[in-house]
Formats: sequence, structure tokens, C-alpha cells
Amino acid sequence: SIKTTPFTLRKKITRLLLLQKEHDGERVFTITFRKSGKSAPILFPWETIFAAAQDEGFGLTGTCEGHGDCGLCAISIISGAENLSPPTPVEDTLLKKLELPQGTRLSCQSRANGNIVIDFL
Repeated sequence: SIKTTPFTLRKKITRLLLLQKEHDGERVFTITFRKSGKSAPILFPWETIFAAAQDEGFGLTGTCEGHGDCGLCAISIISGAENLSPPTPVEDTLLKKLELPQGTRLSCQSRANGNIVIDFL
């Protein structure tokens, strides 16, 4: 018998969505995780970097459930910052409070509309 886990099901659904988008001529953007060299597709415009990383099993953590008030999902943007959604007011407030360096974003608040390369903090 074939064992199916939620992760393997997500991988299969992701592959089917990628094939459908390729068939329809839609462009699929990717998030590349510099340290691991792995990448994850952005399949939907509303998908956050945090969600895409979790779907690919990259283990980002956070305690705020995507509300942008814990800072545990902070990422450093290596390239493609112009392809990110503007920082939300919640994100701006927390980044200033935590005194994180320039080029840092919260993955739970950021959406990509182009290819990006990131590092986890």
C-alpha cells in the first residue's frame, strides 16, 4: 500500500497546479531560499511567503498565526525586494520595535509578485 501524508498530498496538488498554470500560459514565480538552495512556487497572488515556505516544508515558525506581531518569521531579502507587496502598517511597527536591519520583512505579511531570494533570520 502507498502511504499518503498531508505533505505528500500538498506536493501532488502543487504539481498539478503548476502543470495547469503552465498549460494556461501563466507565469509562476518562485521564492528561493539561499542557504538551502531550494525554492518554492508562488501559486496564488494572495499567498504569503510564510504560507509558501510552510507548504514546501521549510519550517518557518511563528506564534502570532500570521497577524504580524511576533517577529519570529522575519526574513532577509537578498534580491527581488521590488517584487514584494508593500509593508503593512503592522509589519512596519513591529520591524521598528525589534530594530531589525534594513531589508528585513515579515514573511507572514509579505506577498511576492515576482521571483525573490531570501534568507531566514
